[in-house]
Amino acid sequence: MAKERKKPVILICEDLKEDWWWISPEGTMGPRPELIQEFSTKTEMLFYMYSLDQFMDYANKYINTKIDKKVILEAKEYRYDEVERLSEQLNLIIAEKQIEKTIRSAEILINLGKVNEAYLESFKALELHLVNLCEINHVQYDKRSAMNQLLANLTKAEKIEDLNLDKIKNLINIRNNLAHFQGQSTNLTESEIIASIEFIKNLVMRPLSVEYDR
Repeated sequence: MAKERKKPVILICEDLKEDWWWISPEGTMGPRPELIQEFSTKTEMLFYMYSLDQFMDYANKYINTKIDKKVILEAKEYRYDEVERLSEQLNLIIAEKQIEKTIRSAEILINLGKVNEAYLESFKALELHLVNLCEINHVQYDKRSAMNQLLANLTKAEKIEDLNLDKIKNLINIRNNLAHFQGQSTNLTESEIIASIEFIKNLVMRPLSVEYDR
């Protein structure tokens, strides 16, 4: 359209992903420079991009529109909410990838015959999983909280089923048992430990973003 009509374009964009916006540690700087460059190269016209609240604010300032400040504020609050939501989604994806990596490490240890070490590795994934549950469900917790405290907070918020709660408590006991013996033989059989690892795997590898309400 810009090429055919020989007109510059302003795009009002509420999509806040980084493929549109140039985002630095200081904040959103503007549209991505390569988008501006591509538009200019292909159309020989100017291009710029604003969020809705920015555009309305500048319209009031530079072309004397009369948009109510309350409307602009509502648009800005919506954008801030979207930024927070996207940030939470990104953190969740990173956490799920870390869980997956930890489980893969446990599987490698099992193949090497290091079952106890594999269990301790998979237990790290369980800890990450419980922290993620707290984050997603907005359950308060201290980053230094022990597993039992995380469980207590999640149970109080009714975010863990009773059946899983008992099982997870048993997993904590197994972890403490293995950590106490530090690689020595315990009263647990190898098959029991592997079964516990499999339970952890099935629990933590389910996508939290789908299963649990925000």
